[in-house]
Amino acid sequence: MKTRQSFLFALICLTFGFCSSNQAQNSNVQFSQFIEQSFGDQVYVYDTLTRFIQNKKNYIYELKDDLPYGCDCHVAMIESYEYIFDKIFSVERKKELKELTISMIAFSDSLGNIVEINFRVLGARNILMLRVQEVNALEKAFLKYKIKIYTPHPNKKYCLFTMNYWFTERKKPC
Repeated sequence: MKTRQSFLFALICLTFGFCSSNQAQNSNVQFSQFIEQSFGDQVYVYDTLTRFIQNKKNYIYELKDDLPYGCDCHVAMIESYEYIFDKIFSVERKKELKELTISMIAFSDSLGNIVEINFRVLGARNILMLRVQEVNALEKAFLKYKIKIYTPHPNKKYCLFTMNYWFTERKKPC
């Protein structure tokens, strides 16, 4: 009789998740969609569901109702931005991140100065693979980067554009 009661209790605990072995072993792990990480005076929010990383002080991307940016401007890179990644990531670190693609959602002013940048990490189960120090270094470097805007939207304050970076080595066309 006691064995049956113990079995039923264990079954109920497992059914309702009270005895989850992962939670019991990792009771300090935060199971949350949003994880905040700080570096210096900057706080970055990692969204584990959408794989989006954003500086908490950024506001342009969040303005959904009154979009102050034009999506129809044509921009060009003044110089390749790949040198930024070469300065921040070592060859060994790039090999560790070989499955990742970083998509950058950036906003520039009408002069082509980047004023805000957000990151989306693709190809990884855990977006925390991209360390907060690396996100901070990327943000600082891109805030110094400049683009050329060919067709600015006259009624918009900012220009939205995206860039991608693949950590995998890609063969260049002949």
